[in-house]
Amino acid sequence: MADPNAVLADIGVFKREQMNHVEVAEKVVLPDREQVESEKREASLRQEIESSSDRQLKHVEVQERCRLPDAEQIAQEKAEAAAAAATH
Repeated sequence: MADPNAVLADIGVFKREQMNHVEVAEKVVLPDREQVESEKREASLRQEIESSSDRQLKHVEVQERCRLPDAEQIAQEKAEAAAAAATH
């Protein structure tokens, strides 16, 4: 921290006339009608989601569909990669 005596000495020699006047412009941007309505819809959706019970949800079986390429597709991709490497 600064030395308190040095700070007081600086305050004592300060000249107020050296300061410049500054106009303060406060910028308050109010939301428009669409933003207010959007926030209200979002708040109501959140409240609806938070208030819904688990009993309203249904159990669903998850079926993963991850199709792996067969040997023919792998060979075709390798051939395309080799052809592209040969042209460069």
